Amino acid sequence: MRRLLLGALALVFLTGAAPAKDTGVLRATLPNGLRVVIVRNTLAPVVSTAVNYLVGGDETPKGFPGTAHAQEHMMFRGSPGLTADQLANIGSVMGGNFNANTRESVTQYLFTVPSEDLDIALHIEAIRMQDSLDTKEDWDKERGAIEQEVAQDLPTRPICCSRSCAKSSFPARPTSTWRWARGRASMRRPRTRSSASTTAGTRPTTRSW
Repeated sequence: MRRLLLGALALVFLTGAAPAKDTGVLRATLPNGLRVVIVRNTLAPVVSTAVNYLVGGDETPKGFPGTAHAQEHMMFRGSPGLTADQLANIGSVMGGNFNANTRESVTQYLFTVPSEDLDIALHIEAIRMQDSLDTKEDWDKERGAIEQEVAQDLPTRPICCSRSCAKSSFPARPTSTWRWARGRASMRRPRTRSSASTTAGTRPTTRSW
């Protein structure tokens, strides 16, 4: 998990916090290796954070092509010191919006809240960086949601087009179609060994990353 922390890139868009003449981009590296980019925009009094873990579908264990996407979902199911209900309630009280996505080489977590609540958003992300609960009970609930998401993505024209382009551009790349098959092997019912990757697979993978 420490490699995830050290490899993360945090983007913070601060708005309403400085005069227009002071807008610009600030880059810094924290003592723990975390790279931070701050972009100021005074259009509205909100702040958006984007925490990018520099691992994704390309780093999933061999034979388990849905692990990165699965772990993205499980990060919303709670961490030590922050339950899933607490995460949802805090976001609701702040009037915030949060989401995430998984790509070939990055997993991204997004938060948008009023600018005065930036410290809360960053504290939540700091907790989630340390660990996720990854319980079997939560996985059993979340797996259905992931299956539905994948089923909705697969037949769409943009996805089919992107999949064809990826195959043509990277014919030798074994993960070139991971994004559209990301849920198939890992989410399949207990007919395959990948069903055993519920908590036993995602947790060691998270820690090794």
